[in-house]
Amino acid sequence: MRHKPIILSLTLALLASGAAAQTTIQREVDVTRAYEPSVQNALKMSILPDMTDTTQMRPQFNYQITPRPLESGFALTPLTPARMTTLDQPIRQPFYAKIGAGYSLQSVADLRYARPLSERVDVGAYASHRGRWGKIENDMRVKESAQATDNRAGAFLDWKAAERLIVNTDINYGFQSVNRYGYFGPVADQPRFDLSENALKQFYHNPSAKVSLGSDFIDPDRFQYRATGGMDYVAERFKYDQLRWDGAAQVAFRAGQGGVVTIGGDAALTGGQNNLKGFESQIVQGEVAFRFDGNGLRLRLAAGLGSTTTTQGEGSEKQAQTLFLPQLTLEKEFSAGKLTPYLGLHSTITDNSFGELLKRNPYTFSGTWAPNTVSYRARAGVKGTLGSFSYNVYGRYDRLRDNFYWVNTQEYSSFGNAFGVLVDTLTVFGVGVELQANILNTLTLTGAFNYSGYSSENYETPGGLPAIKADFSAAYHYRDRLNLTLGLAFVGERTMYEEYGSALHSHVVPGQVDLQFGADYFINRQFGVFVQLQNLLNQRLYTFNRYRELGMNGTIGIKLSF
Repeated sequence: MRHKPIILSLTLALLASGAAAQTTIQREVDVTRAYEPSVQNALKMSILPDMTDTTQMRPQFNYQITPRPLESGFALTPLTPARMTTLDQPIRQPFYAKIGAGYSLQSVADLRYARPLSERVDVGAYASHRGRWGKIENDMRVKESAQATDNRAGAFLDWKAAERLIVNTDINYGFQSVNRYGYFGPVADQPRFDLSENALKQFYHNPSAKVSLGSDFIDPDRFQYRATGGMDYVAERFKYDQLRWDGAAQVAFRAGQGGVVTIGGDAALTGGQNNLKGFESQIVQGEVAFRFDGNGLRLRLAAGLGSTTTTQGEGSEKQAQTLFLPQLTLEKEFSAGKLTPYLGLHSTITDNSFGELLKRNPYTFSGTWAPNTVSYRARAGVKGTLGSFSYNVYGRYDRLRDNFYWVNTQEYSSFGNAFGVLVDTLTVFGVGVELQANILNTLTLTGAFNYSGYSSENYETPGGLPAIKADFSAAYHYRDRLNLTLGLAFVGERTMYEEYGSALHSHVVPGQVDLQFGADYFINRQFGVFVQLQNLLNQRLYTFNRYRELGMNGTIGIKLSF
């Protein structure tokens, strides 16, 4: 009996082997690939995600130093990876408001409302206000009304019309008003000048619109394109106004492994209206660029041509130039970004028409017009990141043709202290250091120092440009509730020019230090309070010659998001 299980097992094994020899087993296997998200599959959201976490993210910084006196509105959009933007408070809800008031008689307001009409269409509106009412003692030791307001309101629409067609539009209107309170000796000595508050007041209207359509220029592996057009109108109290049209177009496509080619061009046409008839400015630029990123090497090489023409009044001679505008960016990372030498060359043409000058200096005399500035800026240095510490050390060389300095002119004194310009060719040599440290992911320390030496063709010393500039800031963040900032800015002595009595005079404004403090505390995700204190050392600060800024002052207010 005990042999029966063994015999039964052998019999089953033989039957199974015989069936296997006569039958082929077929199996179907489904292989499912894990989902890999891509930028193309992403949908734009009108709000930021609501994340609360004690973990802090430390952004990586790409340093790019640009001289403050010169800013160009002409630049081809580079192909860049996604960037993280830090706002004073994340806008988590469709409505955001920042409202405050302070001493002495200051007001501030920022309002924004945005909502998605669908998964493809976002619309919104915004408004901003900065105001100052009160008196400031000028260099004649006379307290004058120093009223200043800056207001702007607009609406925008972002529409993803197709997978590779994004339309962005923005229409806005700005109004600015200032009092020319900074008059000085040569003005006050002439009783025929009207120095009443009404005579010293100046205001400007500035409606503008812009539309762009094309790709987002994020994915370098796909053909990218974009076209942009805009209108900007500036009108001031005394019927000196101008209309500016600008447009740009560019395409980009992959060229080999890691290479991208960009071809583009832009143009700006500016014409004076009313009292500025015959004043014109044209800037046309084109560029072919090649960019390569790979193996720690970043290269961007571009060859561009530009043309600039200015005419200052009916019957005046045209000033025209055709220029070669090279561009170069070369970086090489070593030791995983700890050491990155770099070399850069940037060439631009800057519009110096009346409306553009007003945006840089609201006290510009009516109708002031200057030749367009052509700038060549070179940088060479080394940067890197060592743990929580980042550094950037560089040398600079700038060559600025038809650069200008602000000058106070007696001819314009009957309108208070208004500014004209002195045109010059300027060469700048300089060195700079920028440092940043992140401590325990809550405290960030930043410092910068820049020394510049100047060589001027027409004037002994460049007007308004310091040899030394230094900045220091400390920012403390505790979760999403508390932000504290402390900033210290030093500007060395500057030479200021004044023209009166048919002679050009100069005087030196001593170096100045501006100490600021800011605090934000968020009670919850919808409500917060802020404090901003400026010029805590109560220094005599000057942004423009003879125009003393407020002494120690502050603003307090609330922030709403819902």
